[in-house]
Order: sequence, then structure tokens, then C-alpha cells
Amino acid sequence: MRMNKTAFFYILRKIRPRLPKKQKTNIIPEHRLMLTLRFLSTGLSFRALAYSFRISNQTVAVIIYQTCEAIWDTLKNIHMPSPTVQRFKQTAEEFERQCGFP
Repeated sequence: MRMNKTAFFYILRKIRPRLPKKQKTNIIPEHRLMLTLRFLSTGLSFRALAYSFRISNQTVAVIIYQTCEAIWDTLKNIHMPSPTVQRFKQTAEEFERQCGFP
């Protein structure tokens, strides 16, 4: 399954401020996100990704670590908020209404 452009640029827009500004590698944020998403979706080895993106294994490791950290820190509260008692009760009520089972 492919990610559409809208989703890609949504994530990029959210995490761009959290990605390193200047590094020796000068790999643009779009490529950093692309590399990380390819790793997360395929499970390819760092060596295979390094070959594919023409960068070193160490650079791949650093980019994936930094980008995953940026994704988690930026999107966790938006897409995985901490549960509250009110939200839990609301979910339970919806489940009971839909399934007829508490």
C-alpha cells in the first residue's frame, strides 16, 4: 500500500521543525522522511537502504533514529492522545450502542 502525497506532506510539515537544520550530509527533510518511511514499511536493512539512497549505513541509522523521534514527539499527542476517563466512557458507550454488549 502506498502513502498518498497529502499524507506524506502532512507528516513532513509537522515534523520539519524537529529535524536537524544543518548536518554534514545535507540530506533534505523530504529524503529523510522518505528513507524512514521506507524502512518502517519494508523492514529493509540499513545496508540495503544505504545502497538505495547512496549514503553510508551510519547515516541511515542516524536519519532513521532522528526522524522516528521527530514523528513520535510531534504526532503522538495528535493521533494517540492519552486516554481520559471521559474518553474511555464515551468509547464504552459507543461500543455498547453499536454492539449491544457492555
